[in-house]
Amino acid sequence: PSWWEIIAIPMILWSILNFTFARRQLHGMRKLEKSIPDFIRDINQKTKSNPSFYAAFTAIEMSAPYTRQFNQMLRMIKSQLLFGANMSTLLSQIHTNSWLYNCTMRLLSHAVRTGSVTPEVLDRLSMFVSYYLESRKNLAEKTATPLLTGYMGSIIVVMMIIMIPMSNFDVSFGAGLNPSSIGEDVTLNDTGDSQSLLEELNTILVVIGAFCSMALVAQLRYGTILHSLHTGVLLAIITAIFYYDRYAGGMVMGS
Repeated sequence: PSWWEIIAIPMILWSILNFTFARRQLHGMRKLEKSIPDFIRDINQKTKSNPSFYAAFTAIEMSAPYTRQFNQMLRMIKSQLLFGANMSTLLSQIHTNSWLYNCTMRLLSHAVRTGSVTPEVLDRLSMFVSYYLESRKNLAEKTATPLLTGYMGSIIVVMMIIMIPMSNFDVSFGAGLNPSSIGEDVTLNDTGDSQSLLEELNTILVVIGAFCSMALVAQLRYGTILHSLHTGVLLAIITAIFYYDRYAGGMVMGS
């Protein structure tokens, strides 16, 4: 196999398998975050009538406005509180795959520890959560163009490599050299090897560039490179084009 195959095929397998296993995790993370604004609103309403945050928290009922994932976390927290766990310590030790959920619980933990759980503080926390979710939604919409550019740009570069023979650029390393300076002319075989080497290098650069660009788009669009579906799809398309050229066109990767 060529060097580009050694690089591309593991990248494709990693991207597709990683997305397959991480899809449920990513879905659960989004569902968990979806209920945070409703939870803060309910807590705020409870604290207005009951100054005790512990009493307000335990009075929160697992209901329809919350997602199943959020209700599971709420049930876990309540069960540990019933066994005597410290509220502030418990909230600070919660760890999930959602940065927003972890951050919200730690901010609440700090507020509980300092005794500053007031409607004003909860209003600011609600504004922070809403702004974060809205900003991420807007960012996802704005990255639609970079996503399309990542696909089209990589495919166009691949087609240029295939359709424009390297010989058109006079890749002979002896073309502009003085033969007396090197002792002898560059042979046709050396030129052919140089052409194949350049083609292989260009292919490797395209594969690595496509992987990195889609990983960056995934980080911006979804907040994590674990959402690697587009990375795997693009690499699969590029690989299919090169394989088609090798066995059907024979222009670049052929003999």
